Amino acid sequence: MSKHESIVREVIGGMGNTARLAEFAIDRHGFGNTDGGFGVTYPSDAKQFDEEDLIPEGSVQIYGFWGPPEGYELLVTEVEYLQILTSVLYESGLSEQAKKVEGLIEGSLPRRIG
Repeated sequence: MSKHESIVREVIGGMGNTARLAEFAIDRHGFGNTDGGFGVTYPSDAKQFDEEDLIPEGSVQIYGFWGPPEGYELLVTEVEYLQILTSVLYESGLSEQAKKVEGLIEGSLPRRIG
């Protein structure tokens, strides 16, 4: 398992509700968990805070422990995030949600822009 995958899996696990992440992914909307400071930010989320240049289109920012300076953040492609999310969903027995996220990767499911 790559370091990127380990970090993304840690963030996904920190959310607490893996099934809900599929809906966030379909909406291309980030999430943040205030209990552990884990989250994912999409470019459209960053625009709300005038930080759109920080996250290029086609990427997501993954963070843990509320991000720097004490925590971490990592920029990964949206496809990489979706592939790892799909694996975690299948591993969690959430096949229906995993198939929806796979549809995003394959382009067969239209994305809702939030």
